[in-house]
Amino acid sequence: GVIYRKDKNDIEKAEHCYLNIEKQDNPKVYAQAQLYLGIIYEEEKDNIDQAERYYLNVNKQDNPKVYAQAQLYLGIIYEEEKHNIEQAERYYLNVKKQDYPKVYAQAQLYLGVIYRKDKNDIEKAEHCYLNIEKQDN
Repeated sequence: GVIYRKDKNDIEKAEHCYLNIEKQDNPKVYAQAQLYLGIIYEEEKDNIDQAERYYLNVNKQDNPKVYAQAQLYLGIIYEEEKHNIEQAERYYLNVKKQDYPKVYAQAQLYLGVIYRKDKNDIEKAEHCYLNIEKQDN
């Protein structure tokens, strides 16, 4: 799937490969495939609802790093596409530093902006910004 998506730019073949991965065969790889399907539907097919369904299929216990990415992408969808700040905040808060520090830093940045601009809570915004460390990026 990755070869078709990145090297050959054949989204349809990549999608076909990802859809053939069963969770019971390998939950960690299944989680990665679901993330990639979400990205395909969000970025290539412009189908936010289907992208959301794929991101929601990623379970933390199957692949914590991929789960963090899926939660970040769900937060972005809810913030930018669905304009639901409360739900975006919940997804961003699901991203934990121990799962993927780089994605955690991004989620904290987005949370800081929500708290500063949308909720006018400077203290919470500052707390989020201070959670970001140079080595996380």
